[in-house]
Amino acid sequence: MNIARRFADHIDATFGPRKRPATPGHPEIETALVELYRATGEKRYLDLAGFLLDNRGNGFLGPSHRYGASAYFQDRVPIRDSSEVEGHAVRALYLTAGISDVYLETGEQALLDTVERQWQDMVTRKLYITGGVGSRHLAEAFGKPYELPNELATARRAPPSPASCGAGGCC
Repeated sequence: MNIARRFADHIDATFGPRKRPATPGHPEIETALVELYRATGEKRYLDLAGFLLDNRGNGFLGPSHRYGASAYFQDRVPIRDSSEVEGHAVRALYLTAGISDVYLETGEQALLDTVERQWQDMVTRKLYITGGVGSRHLAEAFGKPYELPNELATARRAPPSPASCGAGGCC
């Protein structure tokens, strides 16, 4: 716990209002900061998680990345204005977890509305029947609505091994 707090304290001393503006490229820290807030009761950890969420949509991320646009990093629009899941699928789901965690602690309706819109977009237009997400193999990303190819999708299930198919070869 001491190590986690020291690291979070360093991040809090570096980023935040009237400090360095930023948002993480791989959103996981928001959930970690909320958990640290829950364990310690120190509101500054919750506030920092909210700050990192609030900085999305300012274009801090994206142009220098090989997949290009800030949408890949969920930095195209402010989170409260977001109506769809986009970009790297795992990052998007981590971000949704962070938004949900901050909502659970603050009760801010706009955050709940955001995750509900994104959920509807995902389950009605971007989800495989297997429950997988991420139709674009190369970027491990969500594609356009109903872009759900069977081949080369990040979400696709691995085929059975030839040994499990019996003597007839491939299933």
